[in-house]
Amino acid sequence: MKSFNFFLIIIFLLPQLLFSQVVDTKAQKILDETYTKIQSYKTLQIDFTYIMENATKNTRNENKGSITIKANKYVLSLDDQIIYCDGTTKWTYFVNDNEVQINSVNADDELLPNYILLADYKKDHYPKFIRELPKNNKVINVIDLVPKTSKSYYKIRLEIDNNTKLLASASVYNKDNNTFTYVIDKLTPNITVEDSYFVFNVSEHPNVAVNDMR
Repeated sequence: MKSFNFFLIIIFLLPQLLFSQVVDTKAQKILDETYTKIQSYKTLQIDFTYIMENATKNTRNENKGSITIKANKYVLSLDDQIIYCDGTTKWTYFVNDNEVQINSVNADDELLPNYILLADYKKDHYPKFIRELPKNNKVINVIDLVPKTSKSYYKIRLEIDNNTKLLASASVYNKDNNTFTYVIDKLTPNITVEDSYFVFNVSEHPNVAVNDMR
């Protein structure tokens, strides 16, 4: 669950820029362009590859997932879990167990949608331009986000397509030596999706076990 949450802090808000150190204007310009592009979409459908690595233990796990976002609502599918969020309530459905856990939304835990949407990147992080990187016949801008206050991670590395101005990948570097990377395989903007899609429907899951944690 923590790995899910870590892909949910880069897209929803545009806080004021109040840095206590010199601003990296190149990084800031690229992030602003990406933020503006993403915010112009009413909805987003994203297919991604999720990679968890630990260099110390020499482990690597890879899975495919998808997320649909509409304002502060989303549906995230990864492994055997589907997370529904209507902006107020979050339902985590464990497919193999036919069980759903219900929680109130905590904005600080919604890291994955926030990464994609670049939420709070100005308020909570110092951006730093690292380099331009040729990759898959594209020019990629590599930018690090360093948290202003102590977090469980010490940086987020973003790769942004210089041509489309869209996020290509995001990697979260944890202090426990785990790295969580989300590579965007396909991004489809402005799909039609009703608000009801973001609410878990108990009637569609016969005999589901409901665990309400609110």
